[in-house]
Amino acid sequence: MEGYGAGVAQWVAEGRVDLAVSYIPLSQVQHLIDGETLLDDEMVLIGRPDRIAAHGLGDTIAFRGLCGLPLILPTLQNGQRRWLDKAARELGFAFDLTLEIDSLSATLDAVALGHGFTILPRRAVLADLEQRNLTCAAITDPHVPAQLTLFTARGRATSLVAQQLIRLIKAQVTELALQPA
Repeated sequence: MEGYGAGVAQWVAEGRVDLAVSYIPLSQVQHLIDGETLLDDEMVLIGRPDRIAAHGLGDTIAFRGLCGLPLILPTLQNGQRRWLDKAARELGFAFDLTLEIDSLSATLDAVALGHGFTILPRRAVLADLEQRNLTCAAITDPHVPAQLTLFTARGRATSLVAQQLIRLIKAQVTELALQPA
């Protein structure tokens, strides 16, 4: 199953799924479920190379530089979106939202079509960037961390199949971590 935000954590807590892998900040759901950080990542601005150049952007962008860029972000149900909005408010601005989309694939399609930029974890979209001819700029001042986390239900035994799946996931994440960012 694919999902965004707190809904994924709720699925694990309710037993609808045995586990989940997500960039949901652990601090937002640790009262419901158990989590283990698999990978430290960073949020990046993603756009078409011509749009990045047209806005005078390079390999990095200060967080405040996101002000005024046409952004395509998930809805407020997404934990990363709420964190980004809070950080923007603390710096005295709000994002210029072109679209709100709760689908990773649809978001990247909209960016590839030139409808704006998005902000996503770098390693989550490495393959997509190349396939869709997109590029990214690291967000600095402040740096925006993202953690890929494995979530399991609290107080429920993990089945043998789920344990095997966890081992496979950890092996894949280890491979991903070894790839150049």
